[in-house]
Amino acid sequence: MSNQQNRFDLEWWVISKRNIYLLASLCVVAFVAGGVALYVRAYGNPFKSIKASNAEVAGARFISFEGEVRVVRAATRETLAARSDMPLHPGDIVQTQTDGRARILFVDGSTYLVRPNSVIQIRDNTSEDNGRRTNVRVAVDRGQINVRTEAQTEGTSNVVETHLTENKLTAETGASIGVNDNNTEEIRVTNGALETATRNGERTTLRAGEYVSVNQQGTIGNRERLLEVPVAVAPRNLEKIAVGTNGAGAARLRWQRPATGAPAHYRVEVATSPFFVQAGKVVERDKLSATEFHIGDLRPSVYFWHVRAVAASGQM
Repeated sequence: MSNQQNRFDLEWWVISKRNIYLLASLCVVAFVAGGVALYVRAYGNPFKSIKASNAEVAGARFISFEGEVRVVRAATRETLAARSDMPLHPGDIVQTQTDGRARILFVDGSTYLVRPNSVIQIRDNTSEDNGRRTNVRVAVDRGQINVRTEAQTEGTSNVVETHLTENKLTAETGASIGVNDNNTEEIRVTNGALETATRNGERTTLRAGEYVSVNQQGTIGNRERLLEVPVAVAPRNLEKIAVGTNGAGAARLRWQRPATGAPAHYRVEVATSPFFVQAGKVVERDKLSATEFHIGDLRPSVYFWHVRAVAASGQM
């Protein structure tokens, strides 16, 4: 009977610290990659919305706004309060309330100032040929907008349309287009030029310093020199008015006659609101022939005032 002995052979491997660290790093990377893959599968790409947002903001957007400004989305018809990070798409409607105004930047660099109590719709805001050709079209339903265009390349179009007219602005033009409550319209050009066409087929070009009105039938009125705004002389900005023994003060409002245009009379408004909303108006006087106006019984408060020149045609 023979005795059989069990034999165990041991082999030793010599592993450096660097290899251990490398192996541990690979395990950590694999673990993190697996966790990321599971997260993306469950919740989606977390950077997708950021990328999409940056692309959208490159279109029309608010530069600034104040007061109550609303946006009606074309896709959902949802009405939202304006936000500085809110992109504006074709079909969207911008509404300013009595105390609201908004300045919007478009793809061609033009800026639109939407005045209080106005409604506009963005019809087009597209760019072609890597930005060499742009198309901007805005419709004014009511109220007033001030537009300023920048230098334009060939094929660029910037158009403001209303119920009665279509207005194409040339490069480096400043203009104001208004739709009144009585369905008449007014067009003012401070610099540059604007080509306007009515629904009746009438066409004309307005240049710097010119004004026309459009009646309810779409007929363009006589061309006039643009009335400049009268320059306020007194009281000066932030000037304090003394209060009498009766607890009220008085002031004499004075202004200069416009340097250009032929004003028939003046209109003065005094209010406790910088937007001159109806609820905040203290005094409203029209048909003033003199360049000054006295106002009394001013109780302690902060007041704002402005004066407008009015031509015989109704231009203000």
